[in-house]
Amino acid sequence: MLQDYGKEIDGIYYSFKCDDEVAKELMPLIDFICLLDSNMPEDGLLLSIGFVAFTLSKVDEKSYKVITWDYADNDILVVYTEDLTIPAKIMRGQKRVSNELDLPMTDYTFLDTVIYDKRIINAKNFYMAKTENTWVVYLDSSDDLHNDTGMLIDNMTSLMAAEMYYIRPEIMDYLLLPENYEVVFRDCKANFIYDRKNNKFYDIYRDGRIEESDWGKDNGTASDLLRRYKWNNVQFRDYGRTAPIC
Repeated sequence: MLQDYGKEIDGIYYSFKCDDEVAKELMPLIDFICLLDSNMPEDGLLLSIGFVAFTLSKVDEKSYKVITWDYADNDILVVYTEDLTIPAKIMRGQKRVSNELDLPMTDYTFLDTVIYDKRIINAKNFYMAKTENTWVVYLDSSDDLHNDTGMLIDNMTSLMAAEMYYIRPEIMDYLLLPENYEVVFRDCKANFIYDRKNNKFYDIYRDGRIEESDWGKDNGTASDLLRRYKWNNVQFRDYGRTAPIC
């Protein structure tokens, strides 16, 4: 349920709205304002925290509202909303992934670029991989994404990280992962994470747990392990369930 929250700091009242489920993610945002220059606040001030951005909107001399881009709109940089629920969920999801993998929060901003295959918009199965500080979201090679020269350039386009919520919201939790990580999505859900540098696989469970997979601890190459993963998760049409075949 959407609720109003607020706090007075140095005689100025700051308020915001969000679902009560995620309010605790945003209360530190108000405290963060205390760290700003003494000449602040000012109308239109942009507060960037990773892939999410908030803006101060002046109500009167003694009060400001915290608003954000409408991440559910395809013109995110133009449309604003007072409901901060979506950015709060992004922050919570990224924090969960970071904690589960015991990784430090990487340096990133909403201006970071994500390159993606335009066909992922309607795809249930796809991959995302980070190389040289850029995320690439792509389809399986069996979908003719790759050939002898690599990715088919005609299929690729790019957006800044914040805009990707409208395209594929499920990838947002994993955009904070460092270089050399890959995430595999099956049926529109993150299924496992591959750490290419250390050759480790992590299973992602429905309750949010992320645990290292036993079958990622052998000496197989990444391609062998990925191939084995695909064969171990063949979808049997007659039974409508995922079943191992070996």
